[in-house]
Parts: sequence; C-alpha cells; structure tokens
Amino acid sequence: MSRSIDDLTPGARQKCNNWLWESRKQLKPLGLGLILTETYRPQEVQNALYAKGRTTKGPIVTWTRKSKHTERRAWDCAFRLPDGSLTWNGPWALLGKIAKSFGITWGADITNGIDRCHFQV
Repeated sequence: MSRSIDDLTPGARQKCNNWLWESRKQLKPLGLGLILTETYRPQEVQNALYAKGRTTKGPIVTWTRKSKHTERRAWDCAFRLPDGSLTWNGPWALLGKIAKSFGITWGADITNGIDRCHFQV
C-alpha cells in the first residue's frame, strides 16, 4: 500500500497534482489541509479487503476485486486539521466539484455518496 503520488501512472499523477493544488488553495481559507491516505494498492491487498465481511471477519469495506488503486489510477484522501490531526468530515462536495473540473471521477458519484474520499481517472 502506498501514499505516494509517484506511484500513480503519469496521467493520474498529473491530474492528482492539479487537483491537490486547487483543492488545497480552496481549503486553506477554511482552515483545512488535505493529505493523500492511499494511492497504489497491490492486488493481494485488494483481495484481502474484498474478503472482509465475506470470507474473513470484519465489515465489508469494498464492493470490488478490481480497483483503480491496483491500476495506479486512484487515490484516497483526508482533511488535515490545524493541529495536524486528520478528519473525514469536511466539504467533500467542494473536492468533488474540483475533481470534475479536471476530468477526475469522484468516488461518491460511483457509490451513491458513500466513498467520498476516493478519486480516480
């Protein structure tokens, strides 16, 4: 599992960089930062996540074995608060709007609003 933007494909990396720059610019007046929490995910990790709640203990956390993370074309993020802590409560619709302006698919549009922290190309 990776958090590095360098582990994305060149096209995804460029879109992610543009999205990050604009998102951080718009979040700054709100007192929020933005951090990538995951980029590339090996297929073995995706398989293990898919097994959760199905063949292994725990809640279901993904609906697919075939993720854009394994193709190096997706990233997840969280908001950074002024004290450095992370939160998943924030202006997700703003990030989704910015993503769409760069031709990026927002996870909430794929999953009926559930996967708000996910973006992919």
